[in-house]
Amino acid sequence: MPGVKNLLALICLLVLVLAIAAGVRSASSWDQLEWNYTRSGLVAGPVRTQTGKYVINLSRGEVAFVVVREDWSQDVGGTAKHFYFFSGSPRNLIALPSPQFVHNEQFAGFQFYSLNLPSVPVPGAQADVHAIVLPLWPLLLTAIPPALWLRRRRATRARGFPMAAPESRI
Repeated sequence: MPGVKNLLALICLLVLVLAIAAGVRSASSWDQLEWNYTRSGLVAGPVRTQTGKYVINLSRGEVAFVVVREDWSQDVGGTAKHFYFFSGSPRNLIALPSPQFVHNEQFAGFQFYSLNLPSVPVPGAQADVHAIVLPLWPLLLTAIPPALWLRRRRATRARGFPMAAPESRI
């Protein structure tokens, strides 16, 4: 099983390096990667168009994963998929309490919430938002497997020159 332990240590080291880079980047900026989709012409039920987005936000040592979905009774025609990247000044990703929250759990920098918002393009429609916010500091625990791997490797590796004395020929 040494190959699996080496692979685990390598993956943990990669996650650690990425977490440190993300933490350094997020201290000075806010980044958002967003994928939007629209599916139109749905025949089943009152819903004729579904729109949604998957969003990853990174700012101030936190990462947020957000899913937004809207169901419209109108048919807007066509199907679309788009990627967007936004960047700006740092902002807090923890959502403040609001009467629109359906569910909100927050503890030690972690947050899970879901809420219903009025749809902007279609009056009367609702947007369902589900999000989870995670701090980056727990990813520092991924430093443990590489440290154990390095400690084990140093203990099993031979160091220096052999210390056996040459035989005397007297």
